[in-house]
Amino acid sequence: MLQAYTELTQTMASAHDVLYPSKDRTIALVRVGDYHKYLDELTRSINGFRLNWEGKTWATAIVHECVWLTFHYTRLYIYAFAFQAHIQRSVSTAGDGKKLAETEIFPRGPMGSPDSRFILEAIDAATELLHMCIERLHPSGAMAYLPWRFFLYFQCASFFSPYPQSYFNTTSIY
Repeated sequence: MLQAYTELTQTMASAHDVLYPSKDRTIALVRVGDYHKYLDELTRSINGFRLNWEGKTWATAIVHECVWLTFHYTRLYIYAFAFQAHIQRSVSTAGDGKKLAETEIFPRGPMGSPDSRFILEAIDAATELLHMCIERLHPSGAMAYLPWRFFLYFQCASFFSPYPQSYFNTTSIY
């Protein structure tokens, strides 16, 4: 378990150091557009983790779930950069004083974006996080014992969630 968390922490730290080192560097990456090579390398790291740890089971189910929650949040953290880049480019090309709500973010649809592959990966990671929360952790009663960081993971995932709002109003998770 410690080795798995160490690998995920290293991947998260690498993503942060490369994609979010400073506000100016992040903006420069978005403008120039050469962040795809970093996202591809981080994808290789994420896929390597999945291949290495996918068959591993731990003695308690909650440990297993927590490792995979962290894995999917790491995916979301990495791929959300592409969504952020797409939004920044959309707003900057509008540039005529329109507010973000008035700007068409995906004028040719999501698949018309050069970042579509990564945006879809972010949506998949968020969906998996929320699925684990709603379908596995909540029914088992494990939610009450999770560290706070996992609730922040769920909150970030809800931004990308394709789940309808009514799905969350069926029962209280607390």
